[in-house]
Amino acid sequence: MLKNIKEKLMLLLISLAIIALIVGSGLYFAEVSSTPEFKSQIERIMYDSKNRSPKYILTLPDKILKNPPKQATSEDNKNISEPKSYQEYQREIMASTPNLSKLPEISNFQPLKNVIADTSLQENKQGMILPKISEDGRKPWVEYSSDPISVAPNFFKVAILVKGAGLDRRTTNAVIDRFPAEVALSFSPYGSETKQLVEKARQKGHETYLDLYLSSKDFLKSDSGPLSMSMTAGQDENFSRFEKSLNNTGAIIGVVINRGIADENNRSRIAEFLTRVRDMGLAAVDATGEDGVKSAEVAQLPRSYADIVIDEDFSKDNITAQIEKAEILAQKNGKVIIAVQPKPGALVALYNWVQTFSPQLSYEQLKEQNLVSKEVERPFALVPLSSVISE
Repeated sequence: MLKNIKEKLMLLLISLAIIALIVGSGLYFAEVSSTPEFKSQIERIMYDSKNRSPKYILTLPDKILKNPPKQATSEDNKNISEPKSYQEYQREIMASTPNLSKLPEISNFQPLKNVIADTSLQENKQGMILPKISEDGRKPWVEYSSDPISVAPNFFKVAILVKGAGLDRRTTNAVIDRFPAEVALSFSPYGSETKQLVEKARQKGHETYLDLYLSSKDFLKSDSGPLSMSMTAGQDENFSRFEKSLNNTGAIIGVVINRGIADENNRSRIAEFLTRVRDMGLAAVDATGEDGVKSAEVAQLPRSYADIVIDEDFSKDNITAQIEKAEILAQKNGKVIIAVQPKPGALVALYNWVQTFSPQLSYEQLKEQNLVSKEVERPFALVPLSSVISE
């Protein structure tokens, strides 16, 4: 009995061993058959047995060049310049970067007649100093504007307005000190020391305005601030914000309306704003680049519209395209108004463009230089913004 049991156990063990051998052989041959064929020992080393993918990818030439490049000789090395140092690269970048400080300062400026605000054109309203029409009917926009200038026949007027001034004091001072007096500045209500900057600008002959912000179109991502016109606030609150913006800002000719929501839903609100601007004796400059504000009509309001607005795309190509467009519009309409944010690239481009304008010579000067019968090459004249505002 015991003998039979031993024989059966032995037979079972032999059977299990045979089965294990068969299974092991099957797994081995399966592994071998699934292993990719390697062209080199490098490929075999890189092979990842866990996920069947190469650990690295090497890109080698498909074939050896028949005519490999020649080794550089000492003669060839003479023609190869030394690699530029970091300082050289830095100097090249700085040289190509628009820099307002490189522009020469204006020395022959003429201050405007009202550098400091005229108290007869101001009123004290609940502790705020606001502009108003004087008792004898004089209006701030007229009194604070530049004197009328004459433009030579066959010349086209160009007015440039730098809006958003006062936020960056260095850039604002550069425009005041280095740009022609005909260039106007519009100051942001969020700037500091606005009154002092307004007086400095007027001392250098620049006309001065104040930015007015509409409700932001993209209010979920950007906000035009607590002094902007709100679509959700009541009109009394909007007027309060407007007055806070104008409070004690100095000799301001008018307001410059920036981009924002201006459609049929708030057209009546905008018209009420513009009526308030008119009643204060101020001018309104539409620098939205759109038609929404233009559709809000207000009788006897001194106003103008910027034909070119550079406040979003400051690429070199766009600035060049806008300047070319300005020339076309000036020749077509006799004038053009350009509103620009104070970005160095745009400002330097406009400054250089203005330098290309042909001088306005009298008939006697043209005759002396034998230019009477010749066509003026660049018949553009830079003029103050107020000269293209109509009431």
